[in-house]
Amino acid sequence: MRRKPARWTCSGQRSEGRDLEVRSHIYCDLVRDPVGDVILAYEMNGKPLTREHGFPIRAIVPGFIGARSVKFLQRIIVQPEESTSYFQITEFNGRFYSNLKRRDYKILDPTINDTNVEGAWNSAPSLGEMNVQCVICTPTGDEVIPSSDPVAVKGYAIAGGGKGIYRVEVSADGGNTWEPADRMEQKADEISGMFWTWAIWEKTIPRIISSTEIVARAYDSSGNIQPEHPIWNYRGVMNNAWFRTHVMQVPQNRM
Repeated sequence: MRRKPARWTCSGQRSEGRDLEVRSHIYCDLVRDPVGDVILAYEMNGKPLTREHGFPIRAIVPGFIGARSVKFLQRIIVQPEESTSYFQITEFNGRFYSNLKRRDYKILDPTINDTNVEGAWNSAPSLGEMNVQCVICTPTGDEVIPSSDPVAVKGYAIAGGGKGIYRVEVSADGGNTWEPADRMEQKADEISGMFWTWAIWEKTIPRIISSTEIVARAYDSSGNIQPEHPIWNYRGVMNNAWFRTHVMQVPQNRM
């Protein structure tokens, strides 16, 4: 009989008002992987963790969804199955049902809906690695820019599993035409060689029409690219469609 792989389950602080723990899980093989860079952190930049970052200690699972990096860590359990904690139990009309487990952080087939979802939960894997993401930080949505000025578009991109960002493209016409970012920087980990940090990018657009949508998308080193539109799924998770922001450019004397 094939042995089931063990999971490493982290238990965090109890939820306020309830005697329940926040738990999450990853495979033990990932914890033991020397290039996985999973750590237990008690300091940040040489100082003790602040409460918002998980004081006194938290798990850091880079390249995975944030739910795997449990804050306020209290204990670690090695077990042969996924966590069955309260926070992976589905809520219906304000009530929580103990027999409805392992439903948070799962992405279901787009064909799954209310009529056929019951048979889909157990076959869907729990979310692990992040998908490729790209974000425009500036300009912000509906920002007004003088028409005499070029538009400085800045943002970041990141991918899961330690994959690097290969390319970022920016469109100044809603996604009809694309140009590569002018500058992009992402540093690999000095020991593992994996890419856990944001790729910081910039693009200068000399001029835009009076009102337009600036769009950005990223490719990772495995050739994965963001889709144009969100991929609908029952839980509404892992949306990584093109990032869009609307801007307006008007004459200086009208601002």
